[in-house]
Amino acid sequence: MVIKNKLNSLMVQVSFFVLLSISIIMVTFATYNYSQVSDKLGIKLKSELAMSAGRLATSLRLLIYQYDVDGMVENIKSEMNNPLITAVGVEYLGT
Repeated sequence: MVIKNKLNSLMVQVSFFVLLSISIIMVTFATYNYSQVSDKLGIKLKSELAMSAGRLATSLRLLIYQYDVDGMVENIKSEMNNPLITAVGVEYLGT
């Protein structure tokens, strides 16, 4: 009876340590995978926004100079169809 209890206790301890080590390994891989995906998405976001900003800067320059409000609204709305863009701001950088 004493041997059976010790064996049972040993089995519980081994099972606990196996589950603990598997959990630690899984959390480690999940953290690594999250950081990889996060970096890739950040690079993609910056690239998409830079391209969109370049398109807007090129297309809005003349429309702003001519004060063509309808053309500006259409260009901005077409860029805002991209799900990554939530707002568009126009900044005056002149003197």
